[in-house]
Amino acid sequence: MRGILEDDYGVRPSDFTWYFGGQDWPGHGERAAVAIPDDIELVVFPDDQTLNGLLAVGGIDALLAPHIPDSFREQHPDGRRLLEDFRAVESDYHRRTGFFPIMY
Repeated sequence: MRGILEDDYGVRPSDFTWYFGGQDWPGHGERAAVAIPDDIELVVFPDDQTLNGLLAVGGIDALLAPHIPDSFREQHPDGRRLLEDFRAVESDYHRRTGFFPIMY
């Protein structure tokens, strides 16, 4: 998703703040060491908050995640996909690159 946002939409990873924490359950740890570039603003959530919870109340604007957030699955009234016509966007990306974007 980071590559698609940068290559197709001109949005670089350093253009926004990254939030780190559990998606649907509090707490999260990396499985491997991660080196965050100096130009990335990173906020680490306390163990009692979730990305999904903050998304549902407007605490964050968007979520790039490995699975559909609970608030979206439960049809939260303010939830929507970043790209409304995502199937057409995915098909176009696959046609142009030969890769299928698997992240939501």
